[in-house]
Amino acid sequence: FRKHGQKQWPSSCETVHKFAKNAVPSLALAYAPAYHGGLAKHEWKEHGTCSGLSAEDYFKEALRTMLSFPRMDRGTPKVLME
Repeated sequence: FRKHGQKQWPSSCETVHKFAKNAVPSLALAYAPAYHGGLAKHEWKEHGTCSGLSAEDYFKEALRTMLSFPRMDRGTPKVLME
């Protein structure tokens, strides 16, 4: 477990699912440009491996969550920064 903010979350779990760059939807790359620079692999290793999902499904869910925020522009949504 790792401390993430004030909560503890599981991280770096063992899984049969592997990360592949093509697991990240292109729209997610447009909304979160840092995914190009290695953030996607980091997020998969630290959090996605504990989700029980394949990398493809994990990033589809991440995109669905990103799109659920109002006025989703590129980068971190303002609501998460507050």
